[in-house]
Amino acid sequence: MIQAKWLYIIKKELNLKDEELEMSITYIKHGGNGREGSVRLPIQVTNSRVNSIEGVLHDIKVEREIEKMIVEDLPQGLKKRGDHILLQPTIEDDYIETLRLRGLKPRMNVTKKFYLVQYRIPIMKKRKEAVIPRNIIFNEVFSKQFGKWMGDRCGGSGKVGVSNTDLIFVNEFGTFLRNVLNQKDVDFYGTCRYGEKLPKSIMLTVEKVRYCKTQKGKFAYRTEVSNALLKRKIFDVCERHLFQILYNSKPSVRYAFYAGLFEAEGSLEKRAKRFSFAFGKGLNDHTVHADLLDVYKKAIELNVLLKKDGFHSRISRKCTYTKRSQTIKYDVDLTVSQKTRAEEVRFIKDTFFTYITHPIKIETMREVFP
Repeated sequence: MIQAKWLYIIKKELNLKDEELEMSITYIKHGGNGREGSVRLPIQVTNSRVNSIEGVLHDIKVEREIEKMIVEDLPQGLKKRGDHILLQPTIEDDYIETLRLRGLKPRMNVTKKFYLVQYRIPIMKKRKEAVIPRNIIFNEVFSKQFGKWMGDRCGGSGKVGVSNTDLIFVNEFGTFLRNVLNQKDVDFYGTCRYGEKLPKSIMLTVEKVRYCKTQKGKFAYRTEVSNALLKRKIFDVCERHLFQILYNSKPSVRYAFYAGLFEAEGSLEKRAKRFSFAFGKGLNDHTVHADLLDVYKKAIELNVLLKKDGFHSRISRKCTYTKRSQTIKYDVDLTVSQKTRAEEVRFIKDTFFTYITHPIKIETMREVFP
């Protein structure tokens, strides 16, 4: 059997007509599970299904198109300060006026370092203060925590937080919120499935546990701050222009980001000795192509950045099926060749792994690659 990507390359490199190729190839393998499907050319990519041969070939075509359309220059509002990118958020008068019209009686104070917006909470009859820094330097510290947030964010549109099963991972992000972003009311607690009985060792590490219907896994630690301004003016802006920010930063900033993302969404498979970043999306009747494209675009942009830093990375695609769900996954693999595995791992250790503090990731690395 032949993988779908090679079918695309063969046709392009040999300048074959559809009829010539179809005469020789009837079936090809697609995805990581080795399923087979028939080939009918030309491929109708506009109506392709993600779990079909057409979906595979469509993704190969999309990857080439996205790579060509990537913009490397910094957008307005972001500028370089030395080796780092500087973000200077602003709070428009229109926003304050919107709060006033809602009857929240807002007040804004501007200090040398921070914006402080106060407004009334109608139900609780209390006043809330939202604080955001006037200057954000996207340095190694910010970059790593942002990578963790990209992978394990929580809290919805009005909060900034992360959720993870590792206590150190979550505590580091809480310290970042308090010490770097000057957030005062940072919440920390555990989340648990209904009906789960937690061991005493976990209960002693948190003051409160909230039961959640959507909890992934039995239990997780969670830290977050309720600050819609912080989310909208800083985190959303950095996410929207993340590729440009990282592309124009020095390598150590990108290494720190890779480390944070790897702690959240990366995996080191012991048996295969495989490093990878995972991007996935559940498939259902309401899944639209734009959602899938957004996930794939993140994998493609990360792959471009990794190659810029000398990694021999590649994107692998697979569909997974269970009784309850279907998921499409785009893994960005860092170890792609058995022959050069030792060199690839050594490069990983010398670059982004120096920023890793997640104890399980560190222990697995020592176990697999002593």
